[in-house]
Amino acid sequence: MEISFASSGMMGAGAVGEGAIYKSHMPSSGGYRGGRIRCQGPGTANPKSSGKKPLHFLHLDDFDKKTLVYLLKKAKEVKSIIKSGDKSFQPLKGKSMAMIFAKPSMRTRVSFETGYFLLGGHAIYLGPDNIQMGKREETRDISRVLSGYNDVIMARVFSHQDILDLAHYSSIPVINGLTDYNHPCQILADALTIIEHVGQIEDVKVVYVGDGNNIVISWLRLAAVLPFSVYLCLPSGV
Repeated sequence: MEISFASSGMMGAGAVGEGAIYKSHMPSSGGYRGGRIRCQGPGTANPKSSGKKPLHFLHLDDFDKKTLVYLLKKAKEVKSIIKSGDKSFQPLKGKSMAMIFAKPSMRTRVSFETGYFLLGGHAIYLGPDNIQMGKREETRDISRVLSGYNDVIMARVFSHQDILDLAHYSSIPVINGLTDYNHPCQILADALTIIEHVGQIEDVKVVYVGDGNNIVISWLRLAAVLPFSVYLCLPSGV
């Protein structure tokens, strides 16, 4: 993986390993407080009944290259089926998804809710007035309650620790819709767009111009697994 940085007219380039990314980009205070929840690879469709740990989607580099390539390939196939108008493809029929929006977003809500509906499922919106994590109820209690009624949880929150806690206490898969630390769904969607227009993600040069935020973190964590280059143009002092 090659990463280049540009700031205040200075540019440096070099190979950065996975461990270096974690050390350099983990927030020193606030959201993330160490210890990632590791995924164990594709499991059963119903972790609640099987007793196995659910497969969460929290960080892109929780998955190996083979799994990420499979996800991108499957996403392209599913998108093609939906665009064809085939209404018989309903893999989520009878399933429900609880959507926690501590941090509201029109695009995130519409994309998740519409996508889940088109695949046959039902999505439940839970906004700031419905759930106040750590205030009205402890995060562990919210996670356990939602796990008992639903098949998946998607959460768009502020603190990264909140998504980690949700996943830790959940008996169903938890999807990271965004935290102040990272934004894996956005970057995986960006990678799919690159594949659709360029034909591949491998050996592609991605140039990011903007703030050093959760988007940058997710690009770096994807580049820690897939072989492509990331060039960052960030404000001075980042």
